[in-house]
Amino acid sequence: MHTLLRYVSAVAALALANVPIWAQSADETEQVVESDDAEIRENPDIGPAQAVSAAETAMRRADQYASYPFLNLDANRITMNGADWSTLSGLLAAADDTVISIVHIGDSHIQAEGSTSKTRTLLEDRFGSAGRGLVIPFRLAGTNQPNDYTISSSSSFTSAKLLKMPWAVDMGFTGIALQPKTATFDFTISVKQTADSPPRDFDRIRVFCSGATPIVTGITDRDVPALYTATADSEVLDIALFEPSTAVTIDFQSRGECTIFGFELTNSMTGIEYSAIGNNGATYSTYNSIGTVGRDIHALSPDLVILDMGTNEAFGKITDAQFYANIDRLVENIRKANPSAAILLTTPMECQRSVTTRVRRKGKKRRYTTTRSYKVNDNVSRMRDVILRYGAEKGIAVYDWYAVAGGTGASSKWIAKGLFAKDRIHHSWSGYALQGNLLFDALIGTPTAERFAKGKEPSGL
Repeated sequence: MHTLLRYVSAVAALALANVPIWAQSADETEQVVESDDAEIRENPDIGPAQAVSAAETAMRRADQYASYPFLNLDANRITMNGADWSTLSGLLAAADDTVISIVHIGDSHIQAEGSTSKTRTLLEDRFGSAGRGLVIPFRLAGTNQPNDYTISSSSSFTSAKLLKMPWAVDMGFTGIALQPKTATFDFTISVKQTADSPPRDFDRIRVFCSGATPIVTGITDRDVPALYTATADSEVLDIALFEPSTAVTIDFQSRGECTIFGFELTNSMTGIEYSAIGNNGATYSTYNSIGTVGRDIHALSPDLVILDMGTNEAFGKITDAQFYANIDRLVENIRKANPSAAILLTTPMECQRSVTTRVRRKGKKRRYTTTRSYKVNDNVSRMRDVILRYGAEKGIAVYDWYAVAGGTGASSKWIAKGLFAKDRIHHSWSGYALQGNLLFDALIGTPTAERFAKGKEPSGL
């Protein structure tokens, strides 16, 4: 009787702790544990950064997706939910005379800029390029950064990342913060040119910071002194170069404690400025913890804000009500500070989580066998449903990437085609290129984009 009571108590304790219970047979016991894969989500490994071929970048018409029959191309559209994007559509119609600013906020899928780099390039090809937009010093903070720019420094900094709390210094809207350890410091910013991207030289640099705005003491363009003017305005330092450049070193003098969050690189051209803010492991809740995202991105003058999260929530313990409230808080924060900006929510696609199975075999000598396998993370579809419901109830446009990618069961098909990374959470570079092409198509209403030119109602912009 005492043995039975101890067993029942142990089972109850495990259930309360949400720990899988050992399944017993006559010969062995087994424990199955589903991982939250936190280390993978916060430190993704999708292979060496690489450029995707021009052929893959050009793959954006419906008949060119034939290699991926599992895609739901009929779903590749923006569901407007009654949202009014007429202002944004008007700006795009006048792209030859204006700048259209897009700000795309997300998690690790966005930090590496695998998909957004493709969407950016395709939009620039169509509407023109107003510059690279926001660049963030990820590498100086000890994490991965996109492969089309570099930010380096000979100085030392105290750094902070969005997911590593408590923050050692003030946190800004980019999710990365660097506080110089000395009164003088520098940054070297370089934009790489690829075969697929339009020229992205810049003649304007905006430094986003908090505290005492630093003074610019000199700028060199590939070791040659550059002429410039610099003005400070409400935690933004605006630098104008007399000549466009693709690489500069900026020397600063601190006037007091300051923290740097990122830089905006633009030129004197009209067209698209596509800025991406991504942080490994990020959720709606973590961006809400900053508290000033809406106010801070106002400096980028966004015409469209894309909110692209949900994967990390699917690995945690969150109720539908909590997730709904977190979305609403960030949306309202952005709306309040940017009332004229259109907002687009995207749903996450199906992914998988790792499962560890440990078998203890009975006998004279107890032996353990541990195996690792994968299973579909069913919570992703639940997060998707909440996003769809929020968009419908609040009149916010939604891009249902879950459906476009193939819906339930899509992850195994993507894996078979080499479109997922080994962790089965992130995509491969080819997978991200495919995603970026599809988002571009949805935004402009491809394959019937001619409707836009004719002034008819498009499914996207």
